[in-house]
Amino acid sequence: MIGVGAAAAAGIPLGLPPLAVLGAGAVLLTRRRSLPFTIVAIVVIAAANGMPPGVLGTFLTGALLGAIAPDIDHAYGLVARASARALGAALVALSCAATLWTPNVPAWAAALPGAVGILAVLRPSWMPLTLWIYRAVLSNPLTWLFLGRERMCALVTHRKLSHTVLALLLWTAAMVGGLWVLAPWVPPAVWPYLGGTVSLVERVGLDARTGTMLLWGYAVAVGYTSHLLGDAATVSRIQPWLPFSDARFQVLPSPLLLRTGGRH
Repeated sequence: MIGVGAAAAAGIPLGLPPLAVLGAGAVLLTRRRSLPFTIVAIVVIAAANGMPPGVLGTFLTGALLGAIAPDIDHAYGLVARASARALGAALVALSCAATLWTPNVPAWAAALPGAVGILAVLRPSWMPLTLWIYRAVLSNPLTWLFLGRERMCALVTHRKLSHTVLALLLWTAAMVGGLWVLAPWVPPAVWPYLGGTVSLVERVGLDARTGTMLLWGYAVAVGYTSHLLGDAATVSRIQPWLPFSDARFQVLPSPLLLRTGGRH
């Protein structure tokens, strides 16, 4: 919710109506399991505000992907749970395929991936795929050479390295880079509808492809920053300058810091 609010405010300099961003964001948050309804609602909201639906969709998607990304370090985070469910669905499909098309495979062997997949879907916090990948990438002997094994392992716990300015820059660069890699497969006529028509882009005179990438990167950075500032308003605070400094940062006076009692 903080990410959607931040996106609404951040879209004003670009000429994006804040009420449209808030309305579409509310639809995404409340009806994310009903994709057809969500798409239709965003199209209607965009049309009512004189916007190409793709611009609104691109901006909100980038902001929400940025807003959920810092909690990749948490087994109960949305990123970890979504990846676990995706892994579970893939394992169930693999089990069904093995049962149907490989008669020589023992029944127990064919059923095992499906059983694990069902477990991942029902209890995603037990199989947080992205959390495992995140820790495996960072907690390895190569990174130990720079910071030491004990410190590196401590930095991949919750609200550590993924809640930093360095992570913000890397995630934004990765998301823009991913769009740049996919760019050759996107027809040139599509770019104006994905973000190349926002007023600021038109005033600066950028081409639609570059404008879309900048809009995407801006949205991702806004979403990620909103998450960091939200966590900085809690009693746990954040350490945004890791791994270079352990200094903590907060956005409210200590008596006003919020307490979070949930697992997220």
